[in-house]
Amino acid sequence: LALLFVILYSASFIEGRVHTDDKDSSSLPILSVHLVPHTHDDVGWLKTVDQYFYGANNTIQHANVQMVLSTLIPSLEADPSRKFTYVEQAFLTRWWNQQTENMQQRVKKLVKSGQLSFANGGWCMHDEAATHFMGMMDQTTLGHSFLSETFGYAPTVGWQIDPFGHSSTQAGLLSSGAGFDALYFGRIDYQDLALRRSQRRVEGVWRAGADSAGDNADVFWGLTGSYGGNYGPPEGFCFDNFCSDEPMMDDPDLEGYNVGEKVAAFAAAAYEQANEARGTHIMMTMGSDFQYENSEVWFRNLDSVIRNTNEYNDKGKIEEDPHGRFGGIKVFYSNPELYTAAKHEDDLTWEVKTDDFFPYSDCEQCFWTGYFTSRASLKRLERYGSSFLQAARQVEAVSSLGSSPPSSTMSSPNHALDSAVGVAQHHDGVSGTAKQHVADDYALRIDKGVKASASYVSDAVGRLAPGAQGLDFELCQGLNVSVCGTSQGADFDTERLVVGAYNSLSHERDAYVSVPLEEEGPYKVYDANGDEVEHDVFEADDKGVAEGSAPYVMRFRATGVKPMGGKFYTVAKAAGGGPSSAGAGAGAPKPRPAETAESRSLRGSEPPLTATRGGLTVTFTPAGAISSVAGLPVAQSWGYYTSFDSSNADLLGSSAVGVEPQPQGDYLSWTPGVPGTCLPGYLDMEGAEDRWLRDSDGQNSGAYIFRPSRKDERLNILEQSESKVTVVEGALVTEVKAEFGEWVKQTTRLYEGEDYVEVEWTVGPIPIDDGV
Repeated sequence: LALLFVILYSASFIEGRVHTDDKDSSSLPILSVHLVPHTHDDVGWLKTVDQYFYGANNTIQHANVQMVLSTLIPSLEADPSRKFTYVEQAFLTRWWNQQTENMQQRVKKLVKSGQLSFANGGWCMHDEAATHFMGMMDQTTLGHSFLSETFGYAPTVGWQIDPFGHSSTQAGLLSSGAGFDALYFGRIDYQDLALRRSQRRVEGVWRAGADSAGDNADVFWGLTGSYGGNYGPPEGFCFDNFCSDEPMMDDPDLEGYNVGEKVAAFAAAAYEQANEARGTHIMMTMGSDFQYENSEVWFRNLDSVIRNTNEYNDKGKIEEDPHGRFGGIKVFYSNPELYTAAKHEDDLTWEVKTDDFFPYSDCEQCFWTGYFTSRASLKRLERYGSSFLQAARQVEAVSSLGSSPPSSTMSSPNHALDSAVGVAQHHDGVSGTAKQHVADDYALRIDKGVKASASYVSDAVGRLAPGAQGLDFELCQGLNVSVCGTSQGADFDTERLVVGAYNSLSHERDAYVSVPLEEEGPYKVYDANGDEVEHDVFEADDKGVAEGSAPYVMRFRATGVKPMGGKFYTVAKAAGGGPSSAGAGAGAPKPRPAETAESRSLRGSEPPLTATRGGLTVTFTPAGAISSVAGLPVAQSWGYYTSFDSSNADLLGSSAVGVEPQPQGDYLSWTPGVPGTCLPGYLDMEGAEDRWLRDSDGQNSGAYIFRPSRKDERLNILEQSESKVTVVEGALVTEVKAEFGEWVKQTTRLYEGEDYVEVEWTVGPIPIDDGV
């Protein structure tokens, strides 16, 4: 339940002035219009981050970020009144490193003067749903470190204009908690947006911190894009090279002079926007995706808008505000920081929001929730990279004791991984909404970063850890598919395998360690004191899933691993031969069908099938689906539905979703819920030229949204077979393996001494010849 109440945003806030019939226009306040030139540069989406930077692969999308920055500097220098706001430091650092000393000094001068400012200031504009708060903090810190070290600059405004919904974590931890005074964004649910616009509630105060923080956790929030659900300019005033709006033709000696017409349209747009807001200041976001590639085109037109609108206002040539709230208009260059300060000066009382802006939808059946799980493997790799980055930083800190720290954040031995994980936090990265070749690029960057940091960590551990000197450690990145080159390549006839377990948490912990092996054994495991450690060796579930996956996996429990500390274990071949030992000479666990008499000891004489480890009991259906955990009922199944594809609407029938596909609309004039004006989605296979949606109600199911083919669509539940259930019971681990249909395999795993259930599944290969 969302709670809504009112606070005073400063000690002296009063209600704004309201026009009454007994006042003439001269007594009304002037509307201040803040023009905020900006560009939104996705750190990967339809093209990779480097392709966007260079302007490569323009058959997919024309975008050239280096030219945005290169043309921006002389345009700002040409007029000290001009301002620009930049966001994504992953691009700025690429450009900065290529510049001469002279150019770098020119940029520093613009930053110092306030002409060039930075909002958000992170490595990217991160997602807010699929991210982990640690990744959000890390990428923000990386960008802020560059700005601080390079310009002595600290951003004070959040700028999340494109992510698909907004979390209270962003408002609390990543806004007020990061020292931001305000947070601006574009996308909220279309119904919420319409209601807020009608009630002048497009800005307010967001209190999303801990209860104990009180109003210290407050942050001012506001919508961008003239409250149209995006972050672009008002209709008719997009002056980019790739926009089709008429420019300001302001020479009366030339044909096509249109100043009067353009000023009237601008003033009308300003008054309409102001009528949906409170106070005497509004912000117009003058820019959009990858714009300002030819910055002077934008600025010359904005110069003309500002000069002529102010002149017309001074001469009384602008139509009166149709809503009777303002007595004139003043237009000027601004930035989000200046706009936030101006809103404070308005001294208004603001509504307080305490929940989030999820889920995001732009029409009746268009909930952007599919990306919560899209590209699960990339999401897993991002978490893995982020987790290892924390451990590598700790090793770097210990290794650097007594020596000089890196000269900058960018010179850290872990910067490659820091940068790669930072890029992946982008709202088209970890969200899974980028094209396939871009998702591959994110994965490649993380992989390279992990390898670089692993090499550094291996050297550091070899120098610092007692008894580890001279050992060459390898980080096994493929444990989720039973791949580890060192353990699989070990010659146990002549050598022993040393396994290190590092705990990056702040408290002591126990955890199970998995070691892929090429042979069943027998083996023995010893701790650093030479004491034997109990273990199991099972057949691997994922044989053949990945190239080089091991046929066997050893599992043992690392116990008492200290905070930010590690333990070493030695795996050696046991004397004798035959099957692998599990603990002190017990036979290796063997799989057996669940319905055989041998397996009844696991469940008793009657169904249901039951497994107990560490005081935790899990029951299963005869087909291997979980039916209860710790006495709590669970209903589990695997299924699929036919997703909606507007290109097949005729095949599905015109009543498939109750609409017919509509002509493509103008992206820049998108209106939530209006046919023909929907935002871009993930439509077709790689390389498709038509990347824009036909209609908001005709949006395809894909990476952004999961959407069935019909309103009455039902799940197709995969068949469960009792004959495909197998139970494996070892000294430490119990596994219940089941198959669902022909292409889903599931292993439910319980560990001795642990109070959780691990469910591991493999989906695929999914049949593609059935027309679904």
